[in-house]
Amino acid sequence: MSQRRPLTKQEVLAAQKIKRAFNEKKNSLGLTQESAAEKLGWTQGGLGQYLNAKIPLNVEALLKICNLIQTNPSNIYPEITKGIGVSEDNALLERFTLKLTHLTEAEKNDLENYIDFIISKRGK
Repeated sequence: MSQRRPLTKQEVLAAQKIKRAFNEKKNSLGLTQESAAEKLGWTQGGLGQYLNAKIPLNVEALLKICNLIQTNPSNIYPEITKGIGVSEDNALLERFTLKLTHLTEAEKNDLENYIDFIISKRGK
């Protein structure tokens, strides 16, 4: 079994930031590491390895965790998000995501239908 390479300073910093963000938001989102891992399709141990800087965050893991905890990935690991279309514009998405948590499922469906309607009108 080969040893893992040591994480870079940037990778460790990103892990610290995502762990801090997870810990700050887990209660309001009703998450534990176990429930979060289940929602992500991972084991608790796998999620813990990212949060505890045992393995480096890759783009997919970063985006999945940030989506779950409603955090802008650019705030966590700007170096890795530069080339993938994640920018400061996502701050708007982050604000909307936080507001969505206060809506009922019916209101969310209505909002989605309204957005679809607006997009369809723009194309004509």
